[in-house]
Amino acid sequence: DIRFLLLQEFVYGKEYWKQKHFIFIDFSCRTKSSAVRLNHEGQEYLWVAAEDALALDLEPYTRKTVEEYIRQATRSA
Repeated sequence: DIRFLLLQEFVYGKEYWKQKHFIFIDFSCRTKSSAVRLNHEGQEYLWVAAEDALALDLEPYTRKTVEEYIRQATRSA
């Protein structure tokens, strides 16, 4: 159950410590497990409802992804 959410471009943003050009291709999916295994890029994780995630201190690109997820979920309900 994988769904495309949105495409975002990030060019030399101040949110990251290194000046880079990123292309984010964001998807949503479901899993049967809540187990998480972080790779070298991840430091921590938190499971919350999408609406509750908006109360967190999210950088703008993650916030936009969560907002789009909520928008699509509301539209398909």
